[in-house]
Amino acid sequence: QYTNDNNENTQAPSTFIAFSTILVPVIMMLLHAIAGIFFGEKTLQYKIFEFFGSPIIAMFVGVLYAIIVLGYLKHRDTQKIRDALGSSLKPIAGIMLIIAGGGAFGQVLEDSGVGTAIVHLADNFSLSALLMGWVVAALLSISTGSATVGIVGATNLLYPLIQANPSINKELLTIAIGSGSLFFNYVNHGGFWLVKESFGMSMGETFKTITIVQSIVGICGLIMVLLL
Repeated sequence: QYTNDNNENTQAPSTFIAFSTILVPVIMMLLHAIAGIFFGEKTLQYKIFEFFGSPIIAMFVGVLYAIIVLGYLKHRDTQKIRDALGSSLKPIAGIMLIIAGGGAFGQVLEDSGVGTAIVHLADNFSLSALLMGWVVAALLSISTGSATVGIVGATNLLYPLIQANPSINKELLTIAIGSGSLFFNYVNHGGFWLVKESFGMSMGETFKTITIVQSIVGICGLIMVLLL
């Protein structure tokens, strides 16, 4: 047993219940990945696994599972369950809005053709393919606020260059693009605000940790690629 904030003795959940609550969404997403091996993408079986294995649905099912096994099966008061659910939304509401705003801003920049302009700019400086991959990924990541956009965008934009130059080392280019996407994670990145709000950091503290550390990782990755 343990004592909660209201000084009520409450039976702690078993080890199985505690771990299963965490693993339910993970298992659902894992089954989706495994289904892709055994079923074709157009089959009904795959569509079912794809639906329930999508992150949003998997997390939603995980929440429902937690409510049932940690709430109703423990015969907890319905009002207390509602209060717990309501109070859990307060700390993340601001983070969700900030991340959504950053994502919207990133989409505007992406749709406005920033990627194409960046490639033309890098082309004018006659950069090597590896350095260009790093620079394009970094600029896309910084401008759109998404490392994923940086990676995918740089890959798509540099694909014609790879096709025209088979001698380019694709493995090193992949590392260069991944390293570039980590460079200068700042205020338009959703992850920046997630860390800041979750740990109660100031802007300066978050900059010194997330932004600087990831920038160092990105630069070290580029140096290793160029040395290889």
